[in-house]
Amino acid sequence: MMFTNCAGYMDRFPNLCGERRRDLGASVVFMIPFFRDLLLWTGGVDAGKATARQVLKSGRSMFVYPGGEKEQLLTTEHQH
Repeated sequence: MMFTNCAGYMDRFPNLCGERRRDLGASVVFMIPFFRDLLLWTGGVDAGKATARQVLKSGRSMFVYPGGEKEQLLTTEHQH
């Protein structure tokens, strides 16, 4: 939903999207061939502290998706 405008996010928050935005991803996903290229092409960057700090210093916005694999595996269908 964040990579496309299917939820109208980019229309509601135009200053936070596009070239001014970077999505942070776990370092491990940047080791997967082709997926790494897709992430870089769509503005994704490594979620390391140094990279995140550099993104903020450049005046860009960034999306952080907390949790990760561990929390995703703990989910139960139809429960919040």
